[in-house]
Amino acid sequence: MAEKPRQIEEPTESKIEFGDINEQNIDEVARLVSEIHTAQPQRTQLTPEQAKEEWLKKDLEETNAITVAMLENGEIVGYSWMYEIFKDDLGEGKDKKSLELATLFEGSKRVFYASDIGLSDKLRGRGLGRKLVQENMDRVKKGGGNVVVLSTYPKEGYSAYELYKKIGFAPIPKQQPKESKRYYMVYEFKEENKN
Repeated sequence: MAEKPRQIEEPTESKIEFGDINEQNIDEVARLVSEIHTAQPQRTQLTPEQAKEEWLKKDLEETNAITVAMLENGEIVGYSWMYEIFKDDLGEGKDKKSLELATLFEGSKRVFYASDIGLSDKLRGRGLGRKLVQENMDRVKKGGGNVVVLSTYPKEGYSAYELYKKIGFAPIPKQQPKESKRYYMVYEFKEENKN
């Protein structure tokens, strides 16, 4: 007896767009932050409310915060936010960045810290993480930034670390805060010739 023909659903073309993280979508972004952090045990575990109050709102109030919400067919599926840091943000203690970063401020360079970057698991492996990071970096550059610094786990094979290396981030050899197993990585925008 012949099998009934099966209908095969053709994959639909998804539409990827970028917007800002704002009051209208902060709850949806916070839910995604919590979901991504919960799925990755090495990351800080957060409820959606903690993500919103302790991370998003705090970081978005930082000087010159630049945010990106990635949407697929209107649904938020990724996020990235960076904010400008200054020499007095360096030092010991909570919310301070390592003194090792002091050399990044030579001259009149504007340095931005990539606070958090996340992409829904269902979109991994499609090159969208790179597009998300690149979108945020393009916004930083347009806003006058010269340097982006982030911290990540340095394991070879760790997808975020490998992604940042492919984009052009270079690891700073010294481990950041002693209690952390994370390392800083830095990207410096190239000076463009103005002929």
